This record gives sequence, C-alpha cells and structure tokens, in this order.
Amino acid sequence: MIDFKLTDEQNMLKETFRKFADKDIRPACRVLEEDVTRKKYVDWDLVKKSSKLGVRTATIPEELGGLGLDWPTIVIMYEQLAYGDLGFAFTQFHTAFFGKGIGNWPEHKRNFILPKFLEDDTFLLATSHSEPHGMTEYFVPYDVPGGGIKTYAEKQGDEYVINGTKQFCSNAVNAKVIFVTARTDKEGPMTKSLSSFLMPVDTPGLTIGKPYEYMGARMLPTSPLYFEDARLPADYLLGPKPGVAYEVGLPHASLVLLLKSCILLGGFQALYEESLRYAREREICGKPLIEQQTIKVMLAEMRGITEASRAIVWKLAWMVDKNPDNVKENLELAWLFKAMTCEWSMKVIRNADEIHGGMGTNKELIVEKFIRDIFTLLHGHNNRMFSYLKGAPTLE
Repeated sequence: MIDFKLTDEQNMLKETFRKFADKDIRPACRVLEEDVTRKKYVDWDLVKKSSKLGVRTATIPEELGGLGLDWPTIVIMYEQLAYGDLGFAFTQFHTAFFGKGIGNWPEHKRNFILPKFLEDDTFLLATSHSEPHGMTEYFVPYDVPGGGIKTYAEKQGDEYVINGTKQFCSNAVNAKVIFVTARTDKEGPMTKSLSSFLMPVDTPGLTIGKPYEYMGARMLPTSPLYFEDARLPADYLLGPKPGVAYEVGLPHASLVLLLKSCILLGGFQALYEESLRYAREREICGKPLIEQQTIKVMLAEMRGITEASRAIVWKLAWMVDKNPDNVKENLELAWLFKAMTCEWSMKVIRNADEIHGGMGTNKELIVEKFIRDIFTLLHGHNNRMFSYLKGAPTLE
C-alpha cells in the first residue's frame, strides 16, 4: 500500500514552519543580505527561534534529549525552511545528519558535545571535506594510493597533529564545532585512509578564513580552513579506529543528498508561487499575463517539476527511514535524485525569470534572490556532473 497522506502532526508542523518562513525567515534574511558590511553572516535571533521550534534537535533520539523525528517529517520541515531562504536552511543542515549518528557514539564522546549542544540555541555545526585540488573526491573517491584528500593527521602521543588546507567549509564562521576529515595514512587509498575528527573552532592551529563572496546563498557563509600543527586530543577521533571515516560515513551520504534535494525543492515551491502570483497580477495587452498560453505552459512545467521533486524526495526519505541498512540502493537513488533536481533547477529558474520579464532580475522582488540562491547551490554542493559520470560510489 502506498499512502502519501500527511499525519495531523505533519500537517501542523508544515503549517508552523510555513508561517515561520513567511513571517521570520524571509524578512530577516532580506535585511541581512542587504548589509554590505558583512559583519555577520546569520541572524542569531532567527537561529534561536528555529532552535525553539526544534530544528537543531529534530534528528537527535528522544532518549538523548532530542525530538527523534523520522526522515519523512524532517524533509517536510526542511522544505519549509528553504521556502524561507535556501542559505538559512543550509545553516541548519549540518545538525540534521549529526543527530542521526550520535546515538551510535560511545557515551564519553557524546558527552563531549551533546550536553552543550542541547543547552545552547546558538550551537551550530559545520563539516569540512573539500580541498583546493579536488572538490568532490570525498563523495566520488579517486581511490588510488595516496590520491584524494591531502590534509594529514599524525598521531603524536595522546594527540593528533593536523596540517593542511580545506576549501568551501560551509557555516564555519557560525559553528562551534567542525567535523573535519583528514588522512591518517598518507599512502593508502582514500576509502581506507580517512579519519574524522571533532574540532572546536577555538582549536590552536586552526584558522578560519574570510568567507567567499558568492552571488547567492549569502546566508550560508563558506570559508577556507587552514591547519598549521592544529592539535586535538586523540579522543576527538570519531569512529572505532583511524582510517574508517569513509566506511562509517557512507551510510549517511544518502541523508546528505536527500536534504540537499529537499532544500532545492523548497526553492522550486517558492519560485512557482511567486511566478503564479506575478502572472495573475501583471497585465499585458489588456489582460492578465496568466491568460497567455505560453505563460500557462511555463507555470505547468514549474508545478510539475515541483510535484515530481517532492514525490521522489518523500520516497527517498521513506527508504532511508524504513530501510537504513539498505545502503547501496539508498545511495544510488540519492545520487540519481540529486542529479535530477539539479537539472530541473535550470528549467525552474529560466521559467521564473521569463515569466517575470524585466522584473526577474530586479532586487525589489524576492524571485531574484531565489534565482541567485538556487543557481549558486547547484555547484556549491556536489556538482551534478559527477552524479552522471560515475554514479554512486560502489560498495563492493
């Protein structure tokens, strides 16, 4: 039996977050984006409000103090966050897959981060994989001896000493802890040589660079990281032993791709609604724009893409929730869905811009912001080309 009907609780959550997006997220992010001084990259009052609504703790199991929501419910939440602002939705994104994994950590490692995370509404997280020489090699590994990621963590007594450079670390300037991936074996293939670490942002030897200036998704600051003999206690290593970060992290990769597709979906819905509203209000040749057949076709395409995207996002959410151990199938579909939503993005962007005509790139209308945000995120978060060329990483 296939049933897409939302529960009463899911409908209530959807309505709550739609109101939050309209009344809080959009106005706050518009003001912050217009601040050319760029003295801050997030509205902390907005972060606190979203935290009170349960965004940061949504995926943490109830027995550990979180909400323990299932993935179908979580994607409903994130679609509405992205409907408000795609960049802001991504600032919350890193906490989502952190919460699902923390239940498997040893208690002493959970206690390192979880109590502070639960108590502090401004406690945000970041993850760092990409490096200047090879952006996507973590997700589609270049698995030759010594290939791929170069940042190296050397065990010295009871510490790891980390040296190297990361690029495109989203949310680093807002985070309190960064999940850092580094080699603990310089010679082996990447899938057997990577380790993950919990790194507080005040770690000596870690420098967070100035965020890059992108044309869109400006509520998601993305920075380089520089490690110069950055020292971490050995216990900050994640996983049962060094060299298993890829193996341990692979089951969570489908969740990362799921939320990225979900956030694009929120942008699709926003562009469709804004375009529909404009087409009804704008008159040309004595009648509303929406009465033009070409405009109707464009709107139909946008709605079709939005509904199709939602259907596949919901399917994947159901799959990873009900069959989390079916890693290979989940990941293959996640890569496929991510590639499809990225391709569809270009159609949605173009239709929205053409329906709005000269106002499509006018900053007075929020549609201009969503066009910039979606286009920026297409290449900032796992580019679509790799999904087609190589597909999901093999598990054999």
